[in-house]
Amino acid sequence: MRDVFDTKFNFETEFAELNVDEMVQTQLESAILSFTQRKAKPHNLVIVYYTGHGWYDDDRKELIFVA
Repeated sequence: MRDVFDTKFNFETEFAELNVDEMVQTQLESAILSFTQRKAKPHNLVIVYYTGHGWYDDDRKELIFVA
C-alpha cells in the first residue's frame, strides 16, 4: 500500500511500527498525532492505513488496537 501511495499517487508517506509489548493504542495515537501535527494543513489530505486489527471496548469507552 505504501508503494502505491508513494509511486502511483506521489503522496508522502510515513511508516510507524508498533511494539506489541507496550501500549499499542498509545503508540498508534502518538504516531497519528505527530504526523497530523506536522502535515495537516487546510487542503491537505491525511490518510491513516492501519494493518492490524482492533475493537471498541464499551466498558472502557476506548478503541483497542492489536498488531
